[in-house]
Parts: sequence; structure tokens; C-alpha cells
Amino acid sequence: MNTLKFFLATVLLVAHAAAIVIHNSDQVVLRLDSKGAVVCPQSKPQKLYRLFNADIEHFFLTTSDSKISAAQADGYEIDGVAAHVFHKREPSTVPLYHLYNERTENHFFTHDELERNAALDDEGFEYHLETPIAGYLFPRRMCGAKPLWRLVKDGHHGLHRFYTTDPYERDAALVNEGYIDAGVAGYVH
Repeated sequence: MNTLKFFLATVLLVAHAAAIVIHNSDQVVLRLDSKGAVVCPQSKPQKLYRLFNADIEHFFLTTSDSKISAAQADGYEIDGVAAHVFHKREPSTVPLYHLYNERTENHFFTHDELERNAALDDEGFEYHLETPIAGYLFPRRMCGAKPLWRLVKDGHHGLHRFYTTDPYERDAALVNEGYIDAGVAGYVH
């Protein structure tokens, strides 16, 4: 209860200054202006490409042309644009962590610190060496963002993760391809 009172007192004091910044651990979760409105990024987000490797049935997300070329050399093909994310931290955004399990050749993307930590501690994942952060997105629906759904299914090389913002594509994967809903990886444009 004292923590809540301290938090509310801090918010009230800061609100009278210029802006409010609400933190969740080491991440800025929400940035409000002096009138209490969410501060949205002014820069244009970039394309987050989805690639697929049919041999191992894994998806991979990247914004990098060089990573696309390297992935294509490893058997991945471009499967379209999964979403749009920011290249650098913008107001009210958080990192989209990119983790990789070398044993299962599995990529995992999340903005959630608890999910990230569990994958690092218990599931054999490590930060992807070249792109530990795939981009920046919103931790909740704001600034016109939509969900980046994460779907999973069992496969020969561990869990297969599929990411999409398209509700029809999501529903088709759930109904026709044996995926189950694993929640939202974050909110994107």
C-alpha cells in the first residue's frame, strides 16, 4: 500500500512539472505529456520482415537487409512483412528482444522481461549475437498500434513460432495449421 501511495505521489508531483514517465524495471513503459496524453513517436517505423525456412519449419523476423541475405543463404525465404517497428527507442516504446536457441535453431521474440528471462534461464535461449533487439514496439495498445500475435505449435525442432498482425492469417493458422495462441509479442504499426 505504501508503494502505491509513493507511486501516486510521484506521478502527481511529476505531472505538475512537464511530463510523466512511468517505468517498469529498466524500460520506459509509458510517456505522458503535461496534459496526461500519451506521447507517440514522430518518426516513421520500418518494415519487420518475416522469413520462413521450410526445412526446419521456423520463422525469423528482421529489419536488416544484410540479415535477410544471410538468412536466405541459410535456406530462409521472405514470407512478407510481419509488422512495422521502430529502429531506435522512441517515446513509449520498449525493445523487442530477439533470442535464439542454437540447439533447436529456434528464434523467439518478446518485449516482456519475464518471458525473456524465463527463455534465457530455463529454455536454452541466448540473446541473438548480431541482433539482440529486433526493433522497438509498444508494450500495450496505444498510438494506433495493433497486436503482433505469437502462435506456437510442436515440431521436429522444438516449438515453431509464427508472428502476424493479420487477424485472418492468425485465424487460419489456428484453425488449419495446428497452431495455438501464445499471446501478443507486442503492439506494432
